[in-house]
Amino acid sequence: MPKKSLVLNVSDQKLDNTNVLLLEGNLVNFLEKYEFVPNQEWLDLTQLMRVNIQIILENSLETQFKAVELLEGSDEILSPLVCKMLDDVPVVTPDLTVSTKTDLDPITGVKIEQFVLTPESNLLLIFLNSLQPKGFVLTREEVEFEISDLDHIKIVTEYQTAKEKLILFKKSEEKIETKFVEVLSNNSEWLSQLQNFVKSVANVVVYGQKRVSDGLIGLVNCLRREPGGHKVKCFLMMDEVPDFDPRLPFYGDQLRKNLAINIYKSGKWGTYRHLLLEELQEVECEHCFGDVSAKGDLSSMRWLEGQPIDESRLPETKVLIYNYYSALNFRDIMLASGRISAEAITSDRIEQECLIGIEFAGLDSNGRRVMGMIDNRAIATHVRGDSRFLWVVPGSWSLEEAATIPVVYSTVMYALLLAVDLKPKSTVSTPLQGESVSRH
Repeated sequence: MPKKSLVLNVSDQKLDNTNVLLLEGNLVNFLEKYEFVPNQEWLDLTQLMRVNIQIILENSLETQFKAVELLEGSDEILSPLVCKMLDDVPVVTPDLTVSTKTDLDPITGVKIEQFVLTPESNLLLIFLNSLQPKGFVLTREEVEFEISDLDHIKIVTEYQTAKEKLILFKKSEEKIETKFVEVLSNNSEWLSQLQNFVKSVANVVVYGQKRVSDGLIGLVNCLRREPGGHKVKCFLMMDEVPDFDPRLPFYGDQLRKNLAINIYKSGKWGTYRHLLLEELQEVECEHCFGDVSAKGDLSSMRWLEGQPIDESRLPETKVLIYNYYSALNFRDIMLASGRISAEAITSDRIEQECLIGIEFAGLDSNGRRVMGMIDNRAIATHVRGDSRFLWVVPGSWSLEEAATIPVVYSTVMYALLLAVDLKPKSTVSTPLQGESVSRH
């Protein structure tokens, strides 16, 4: 029997295709990275719990996460960690209980009671002969503990920290018919075959060999959200491995685990996971730019390391500018505060990473004082200036003054000459100033 266990269950509420809006104030902004994580690895407790929770949600496709933690003694409680992680996941509702005989202080989002596991508990029991296929058990063991797959259980992950080993396992499932589809990037003949297989009652394994992660995982994740799509599984081999054959133990052992996503990379089976970025460290760098790390939070404005600009590789219309001053415009404030989205400015995903800063003043490579406008990233140590929107700064102006000119003057010229087609000898009144402007 496991030393300490967390029994994980999800309800029968199905996830439909309803659009989900992430509302400001309900979710905390956070930064993540997306990377491959082997199923057997050394990880810190926070990261390994995040990986395991994502694997459980990925395989269950449910919206209610019900779990009971059986606690003995004064060991660190995992349920608060689970609760915090589920706060980052939209539409998933946690229902967490700690079962213990130890007196504990109240824990936000977690019930504490002397929980008794019975068939009427509406949980997936820890007793393996009662554990349903979509349930998981997470056991905490000594570092030296060794376990292997048994006839009635399958090991999903095995992660080790400096103090303990955590093993996630599930009950073995009955073998059913499985159909296989190889996804190729040079033709689409497999698509109609996949459509027909998904309509059948059989499990469907979509696989790719000797390739990078070029959309196969996303395809399977989308299919699994469709009605009946839960039976679609993904196998992606990114290393040199034997041709896919379910009769080979290399593939057969992994297939019997019946997991949604199976990636073979760097000599190990694993999955791609969203992990929190580590705390950013201050570094000395040649080029940096200013941006908010969390849209809507102006206090998150900071300098970020950028890729050095190679002047020799710039297009003919681009000029390297050593930036001295940048100006903040109304658009910058609206973007940084989250009042307008990046999609309203551009559909280019790379450009959307940083859209703040559109005017500047500095020196070009010949030492000339110039001012100009660009699409984005003008709040930076170096700027890729556009020669079509670059002007020499008059000698009577400071660079600080010049940085405030390009956008305002260009806006006025656009309004007068392009938007309304101002004719010669026309007069424009400016009532607030009590003056008029004439075009000759």
